[in-house]
Amino acid sequence: MTRTKFKKIPFDLELAKKITNKEVKGRIVTEDNLPARIVCFDYNFGGKKDNIVAIIEHTGYEGVLTCFADGLYHYDFFNKKYALHIEVPTYYRDYSNFVPMKWQPCLVRDNENHLWGIQVYSHTDCQGKMLFYNDEGYVIPYTKVLPLSKVTARLIGTTKSYEELIEELDRNGKD
Repeated sequence: MTRTKFKKIPFDLELAKKITNKEVKGRIVTEDNLPARIVCFDYNFGGKKDNIVAIIEHTGYEGVLTCFADGLYHYDFFNKKYALHIEVPTYYRDYSNFVPMKWQPCLVRDNENHLWGIQVYSHTDCQGKMLFYNDEGYVIPYTKVLPLSKVTARLIGTTKSYEELIEELDRNGKD
C-alpha cells in the first residue's frame, strides 16, 4: 500500500481554512515542524481582524501563537521558527523498477491508448517480459505495470498515466 508523504508549501489562509474544516487533506505546522491547530481565523489584534490564533504542540505542553494572515508570527520577525506552513499529501512513488511477486495482482496495460486493468503476475520470461494470467488462464505480456494500491486503483478503466493521476491528486488535495 502506498504511504502518504507530505510536502511543505507556503502558508495559504484559504487552504488552511479548508484543512481545518476537513474539506481538504493536509496539516498545519510551524517552520520547525511542530504541529499547529488554528483555533481562530479572525482575531482582532492591533485593530486588524485578519489575524490567526494557533495552538502549537511542544513536547509536554501547548503554546499559543498569534500570527498574521500570511502565517508569520507577530513577535518573531527575525527568527521564523514559529512561522506557519502547510503540509499537503503527495502520492508519488517511483515505480519504474517495480518487479511484482508471483500471484500479485497488478495494474497493467500495453500502451497509453489502452485502459488500465487488473491481472495477476505469473513470471518473467527469459527475454525479460513480465507475464500475467489473463481471464482464460493463459499468460500474456504487458509493458506497463503498476502495483495495485488505494492510489493506483483509481486508474482502473481509464487511459490516464500514473503521472497525470498524481498531478490531479496533488492539485485537489483530496484523498
